[in-house]
Amino acid sequence: MLPAALALAADIAANTAPVSVAVAKRLLWDGMDKSVADMSALERRLFPKVTALPDAREGIAAFIEKRPPAWSGSVSDDLPA
Repeated sequence: MLPAALALAADIAANTAPVSVAVAKRLLWDGMDKSVADMSALERRLFPKVTALPDAREGIAAFIEKRPPAWSGSVSDDLPA
């Protein structure tokens, strides 16, 4: 089980934009005590902000071009409020 978990973590670290991972983690933690309706509202507010970042386009381009992504976003600078 541990090798599979480590492989998944390595894939996420290499192929997922840091800001997207940070937003997903925040949603997971915030969702522990919120209703589905509250979380849906929060996701609807954050999704357009994350998908408007340059890393969203970079992720798609890297996938289509079959190359590793070159992330430019920073969790400290680009994380939506």
